[in-house]
Amino acid sequence: MPIPVNRGDEMEQFIKATTQDKNNFQKQVYGLYSQRKATIGVLACLFKRNAVMQWFALLSSQDISLINFSQNEYPAVEFAVTSNKPLIIDLTALLTMFFISRDTNFFSLLSNECIISQSTLDELQECYEDMENSAKDGMFTMSYEDGRLVGHNTPK
Repeated sequence: MPIPVNRGDEMEQFIKATTQDKNNFQKQVYGLYSQRKATIGVLACLFKRNAVMQWFALLSSQDISLINFSQNEYPAVEFAVTSNKPLIIDLTALLTMFFISRDTNFFSLLSNECIISQSTLDELQECYEDMENSAKDGMFTMSYEDGRLVGHNTPK
């Protein structure tokens, strides 16, 4: 859909149509996630955002919750920790432990070697850089919510 040149009703209709398309797309994609047919990484690719930002989007969403794709992993985690095996921490585990744990020094309590992949570090660095750029420039977005045109301002 081409962006209209004229202001006023035509621009409002354009924003309404693109927002409705986006909302429908989001519902379909989140439906796949709820059915365990898509991972956070897939969602991040589909929404063209960083996996960290996708994790935050799921965390703050009223329509969906973060879900665990595996069976009960507690026995395997308990075995690895008590056997002092190296722990490989993926992005979602790292975010979950850091933001949900009461003790943000959780990893310092472990005697295990903790291994974090380069791809996880890259995702975190990309998220940091995106947030730094947004903080410098600020951001203004518009969308249709509950039948009303709403502007969202993220100041510098």
